[in-house]
Amino acid sequence: MCQNDFRPEQISVLRPFEIPAASVYCSGSALSMYRSGTSGISRRFLSTFVCLFLASFLLSGMFSALNAAESAAVTPGHGVIPNASFEIPSATDTLPADWRAPKEKFSRSTEEKRTGTASFRWKNEDPAAYRLSQVKVNGLVPGESYVLSAWVKSKNVRGGKASVCIEWSGPDGKWLGGAYVRGVNGTKDWTKITQVFHFPENARSPHISCYGTREGGTVACGEAWFDDLEILPYVPPCIRAVTTDQYRNQTTGGTIRFFAGLTFPETAF
Repeated sequence: MCQNDFRPEQISVLRPFEIPAASVYCSGSALSMYRSGTSGISRRFLSTFVCLFLASFLLSGMFSALNAAESAAVTPGHGVIPNASFEIPSATDTLPADWRAPKEKFSRSTEEKRTGTASFRWKNEDPAAYRLSQVKVNGLVPGESYVLSAWVKSKNVRGGKASVCIEWSGPDGKWLGGAYVRGVNGTKDWTKITQVFHFPENARSPHISCYGTREGGTVACGEAWFDDLEILPYVPPCIRAVTTDQYRNQTTGGTIRFFAGLTFPETAF
């Protein structure tokens, strides 16, 4: 059985749908379907993977419009990252405008960029030097969930990763928490990295950092470029859980009933 956790604030229902007289078999990455009585195969295992595959195939188109409607409805909650593509240079130093960072580790680069004319460059060769850049984020609504994303290009990054994170403080001004995106290492072309996070009700003063991670007491070394940072509202998937009415997901033929837990945006009602 496949089961995802439900949040109380989500509107979820369990809707059945049927696939007539079919036995389904999954072996490794190969998916084969046999109609009962025609293949000579009397029993095949119906795995959780196949349940998800079939349910997603049948339902994704049905509810894509609902996801689009929800995305449009929550647009005002977008997080605003100043100079998120690093196009605007600082008037006083080599950093991008609005960003704070140690200039010996960070700089605005026009040599590498994913879009536009510039990116944000980080370079470090000291495994003991843990340095972060920082920019304040505006527009996040406490109690809501978001997706932080960034594009990263790396060159010989080792001992850690080139990554981004978002952190926030509490009402007392002290560090309260954050979300840390899984970064990239080695030498890689532009790669998109993402992280879903929940912005707590009591969170204040969110800020984003581009940096080299610290792992096992060692700081990442190498070179990386960051571009096109973005924060968008998190839209949960419509399909939350899938199961069947077959004992242990096995069938010898006949009608198979699939049950899908669906999440509807409030705008659909």
